[in-house]
Amino acid sequence: MNARGNRDKHEILPLLKASQSPDAPLAIQFRTAAKKFRLIDDTGVSIIVPYTPDPESPSPVDAWIGQLENDASQKWIYKKLQRYTVTIPESLTKAFQASGCLDTRAGQFILLEPYYHSVWGVDSPDTLISAEKSVI
Repeated sequence: MNARGNRDKHEILPLLKASQSPDAPLAIQFRTAAKKFRLIDDTGVSIIVPYTPDPESPSPVDAWIGQLENDASQKWIYKKLQRYTVTIPESLTKAFQASGCLDTRAGQFILLEPYYHSVWGVDSPDTLISAEKSVI
């Protein structure tokens, strides 16, 4: 362990070191390591952000969501919304919901405008995430 903590808390590194035995001259436990490995422990949730390509114009997200609420079969809208979608950890999504930062419309999570910054992206209230959790 170092100053940044244990970087191998699931003990994956020893599984990737080659070992020798009479049955296997070069044995590496890839399958076991793959089962233990997860780059990010928290699963992600897609949310739509009110990004505005032109700061002088309103975000098109609201109009597109309105169209989906009237007719969810318009697949072209989902393709347009992909460019306005980000993934955040599930735990943060739950905290955003509890704090009223997210709206749910047409079956989609939509980040409310006060919680989106045009340069920095998703901007959570200070009360939702500690400084330690904000750095991966």
